[in-house]
Amino acid sequence: MSFIGIPFRERDGGRAGTHCWGLVRLVYRENHRIELPEHAEIGAHEVLSIARETKRQMTSRTWLRVDEPRYPDVAVMSALGGDHPVHVGVVFPELRLLHLEERTASVCVPLAHPVIEPRLLGFFRHEAFR
Repeated sequence: MSFIGIPFRERDGGRAGTHCWGLVRLVYRENHRIELPEHAEIGAHEVLSIARETKRQMTSRTWLRVDEPRYPDVAVMSALGGDHPVHVGVVFPELRLLHLEERTASVCVPLAHPVIEPRLLGFFRHEAFR
């Protein structure tokens, strides 16, 4: 998978380094030719802004909440022990999650991973995949 190992960067720089939303944008752009909004004004450390923007994006008509995730649905996650959205990733086949956080480069782990599963708030499908 060519998206593994992309380094974290505060601002979206594509494959040279990005944040979680930038990684979602990269997958949608490169694999599906879908341009998602950039939100360049929001840096990765601006957690409250990210939470508000993620919630706004995922409640738009572009996204449909789904119970049975599949590639390339977007997983919305909280901080461990939290209940507000602060993180996103892309569901890949075999119920794996591609995501990127500051302490790691991009990785693909099972949705059932003990650090991931308790943080999952929901899955959203882009209108192009309904």
